[in-house]
Amino acid sequence: MKKAQAALEFLMTYGWAILVVLAAIGALAYFGVLSPSNFLPSKCTAGVGMACLGQPSLDPALTQVYFVVQNGVGGDLDATDTVGVTSPVGCTTAFCRGRGVIAGCATPIAAGAGGNPGAGVVTDGEIITVVGTCNTITATSRTYKGAWTFDYIDPESNFAKQIIVDVSAKT
Repeated sequence: MKKAQAALEFLMTYGWAILVVLAAIGALAYFGVLSPSNFLPSKCTAGVGMACLGQPSLDPALTQVYFVVQNGVGGDLDATDTVGVTSPVGCTTAFCRGRGVIAGCATPIAAGAGGNPGAGVVTDGEIITVVGTCNTITATSRTYKGAWTFDYIDPESNFAKQIIVDVSAKT
């Protein structure tokens, strides 16, 4: 009889401790502390020919995402009708010459026909800041994920090419 009582007390003590731990984990998960999006870093990943510089960021109002890329295709990208950028759904895009332009473009690359990057040339090695004004950033998650597609004509082969830049940002 004493062995059964000792075994029952052992199971009850550890059972309550395990129940408390499971309740704590459940509460943390319910309130979003254990949300995977809280642990994912801000990142920018570009295809061959474009380099991401630094990490993307969101503005405090959660309406714009910023990231910096550098032309690395080995030649100038001429902003003609055949060169363009496709923004993610729900975003409009502006391009600024230089790095770290947050409060507006001092030297913008104006939009051309058909939403193309615009009048001017993005020279080989030039750094541009991409400013995406997006209505898809949610205030609850405070995160953004999207892909920009850069279409251009290869300066050496004269063939149409495409670079996809994946952006994940959080505040």
